[in-house]
Amino acid sequence: MEIAVFLNDKGKTISFNESGILNIYSNKEGKWEVIGKKSFDITNIEDEDARCEKIKNMAESLGQCKVIIAAEVKDVFYTILDCMDFDIWTIDGVPEEFLEYVFRMEQEEKIEKISRENAPKPVQKGQTSNYYIDLRSVMEGNEKVSSKQVLLPFFQSVKFKELEIYCTHVPRWFEDKFKKLNLRFYAEFISEGLVKIKVYPK
Repeated sequence: MEIAVFLNDKGKTISFNESGILNIYSNKEGKWEVIGKKSFDITNIEDEDARCEKIKNMAESLGQCKVIIAAEVKDVFYTILDCMDFDIWTIDGVPEEFLEYVFRMEQEEKIEKISRENAPKPVQKGQTSNYYIDLRSVMEGNEKVSSKQVLLPFFQSVKFKELEIYCTHVPRWFEDKFKKLNLRFYAEFISEGLVKIKVYPK
């Protein structure tokens, strides 16, 4: 993995609104090494379009590196880097203090993303707009996957009349998210450790 860090001449992270150097680091045999350096300075550029163009050119010049760290990343910097699929970190300090931590967090996020993408999804009942899912079996086989990760994408992207859920309890996040998603639910306690929930559009 390659990580780009924006630094001043003392080797400490700074804001992208300042003049500095982007160091690109790579982990080789357990040691972080600088494999590239790129100067970056837009402090004297007042034209907004020109500033945006320089930010885009800087981001494109990083090639396969998609993790970037600075003391501050906001406004147009954040917007452009986010649209270009960068993982953006704001950290004060020197690279030696945080590179390993960022690397570990990035790796964990990749693993969790794979788990979420491979997690079971609600199953359609025949040709109807009714679906069902047994969250108990889902959670047992995927410890790092939460009910929110499984169900929220479904609620946000699928048109349905009814979703029947079997679980051990009513997820706490239902009440807050359902107001925003215009959904309602009815919970029936079947037995100890088993709840049947039916979710409907309002």
